[in-house]
Amino acid sequence: MKDMIIWSFIGAVVLVISIWAVCMAVKDFKEQLNAMKVLRVTALVVILSPIITYAILDLSRMLKKYQFVEAIGSADAWIGFAGSIIGGSITMIALYLTFRHERDVGRQHYIESIKPYISCRVANYDEDDRTIDVGKCIEDYGFIKCKMKNISNSIANISYGDQYISLEQEKGVYEKQENLDQFGISIYTVQLDSGFFLAPKDDYKWNVNFNIELDDDGNYKFQDSAFAFRYTILFQITDALKADTYTFEFAFDININIDTNGKPILFLDNQSNTILENVKPA
Repeated sequence: MKDMIIWSFIGAVVLVISIWAVCMAVKDFKEQLNAMKVLRVTALVVILSPIITYAILDLSRMLKKYQFVEAIGSADAWIGFAGSIIGGSITMIALYLTFRHERDVGRQHYIESIKPYISCRVANYDEDDRTIDVGKCIEDYGFIKCKMKNISNSIANISYGDQYISLEQEKGVYEKQENLDQFGISIYTVQLDSGFFLAPKDDYKWNVNFNIELDDDGNYKFQDSAFAFRYTILFQITDALKADTYTFEFAFDININIDTNGKPILFLDNQSNTILENVKPA
């Protein structure tokens, strides 16, 4: 009876470990498998194999001792049989996981090969003096002209996401603002389609309206002789097959300086193109 209790406990432990191993294998299947996960599952089966084999043999001897079952075959035969089953299982698992891994790697390489990339810039920017010529913008709307270019060899499916303004709170740290009305500044995007295709090497142009409003006395509302902010536009970029989608950010910093004649000069301090994140396509 003592042996029965001991082996019942061992059997329960082996069962729990086996269930855990199966759960880990299923988890690995659901994720994008890689070589380390294949090694983990295989190593786990190898470690458990002698334990399970010995437990089965000892359990059969115990059952024979209590005359619960009749012995069939020798211990050597059962060891060879169990070894062949376990060895075959390890081989099948390793082959299956390797096949899954290679298939997923191949698919990822294909997705990367058709992934489109775009680049945006301010088109009416004078690189010599770092200024933007927006035209008349006081009590009227001037334009910051923007251009997007598909710099890849794949068709880009582009969707407009959002636009927002940020003010620098401390060096390198920006905080989003609902608007800049209190400073008399209005900026927003126009002529930008909600969704469009962009062929390889093609351009797409749109305007950003810019306006400065004066107070009742004809003075600038931001009071200081300079005012800086960041303007950001977000897009979602998808390849033609919709196999992969990522969020793209185009941002530029504008520093408004008032010259001695009271005229505002817009300096472009920085413009950036950033891939923020990959998004699973719907």
